Amino acid sequence: MPASIFAAPAAVPVLTISRTAENSRYTYGVFKLSGAEGHNDVTGYTLEPGGHAGPFHLSGNRLPAGIYKLDWQHIPGEGNRLVLYSEQLQANQQFQLNSTGALPEDKGYLVLSRQPIFGATNALSFAARDAGFELESVLRKVGVSTVEVHVTDY
Repeated sequence: MPASIFAAPAAVPVLTISRTAENSRYTYGVFKLSGAEGHNDVTGYTLEPGGHAGPFHLSGNRLPAGIYKLDWQHIPGEGNRLVLYSEQLQANQQFQLNSTGALPEDKGYLVLSRQPIFGATNALSFAARDAGFELESVLRKVGVSTVEVHVTDY
């Protein structure tokens, strides 16, 4: 029999987002994309809206802890952006990954950065753009639909 039948299955790329602290305006954390065959891990920091702590909440603009998928979605004025989705999110809830412009007040967002983020500043835009380009480059090569996103609270 061919050896390929017995080869181990390829690892599923996983983007892990671990929250570390929050205040009334922001939730801070770290991220790591691992398991993307042929690529080094991509790591950095995260910024989300402040919100209710706990394993599941949809009352605010913060993404509930859980497992998500990624997909590309066309956003008017911005082009194709990565968004997170799952069965637990309502159809009108959109969580955009790595918005590099002004942080939206009325939508959920999850900003990834190569540097620690302490709030929405001009420096955030450049640091987020850098991390976004690196992450998007890897995701285009491995296929965004193959990635699982694991979001955990403290």
